[in-house]
Amino acid sequence: MLGQGILIVVAIAWTTSRGPVPWIVWVAVLFGILSLWSASLVLRVDAKGVRLGRSVSMPWTSIREVVFYEPGVVAADPAIGLRLRPDASLPKGMKSIIHDPRDPDAVPEPLRASARYLDPASLSTAVNEFGGGVPLVRNA
Repeated sequence: MLGQGILIVVAIAWTTSRGPVPWIVWVAVLFGILSLWSASLVLRVDAKGVRLGRSVSMPWTSIREVVFYEPGVVAADPAIGLRLRPDASLPKGMKSIIHDPRDPDAVPEPLRASARYLDPASLSTAVNEFGGGVPLVRNA
């Protein structure tokens, strides 16, 4: 993300100091803006599965439950968590998950995302439409 920010600054500097900007600079600026926009993705629920931020994307076949956390439970804002099936593969970048036998339904931090403007009704609709029977549970 830092690279895209630097690219935008260079393009702005170019426009203010050198006159007309070559088309390649405009393409680079557009790419940087699109990259920054995609970095702002917090949650996506679709036919493929659930994506939390940029780093965690899980197919429906790996998800046991989608958890909706009320504000203040795991974060100041509402949050979403994924409970995986025992045979599920881990998301890229996660080497292991430790399960606490005293709290078997705990959701590891990498499988949670805070979502300030989340509409619980829309989340429920999306999980029901695409989840193939995966339940949405509230954890208050």
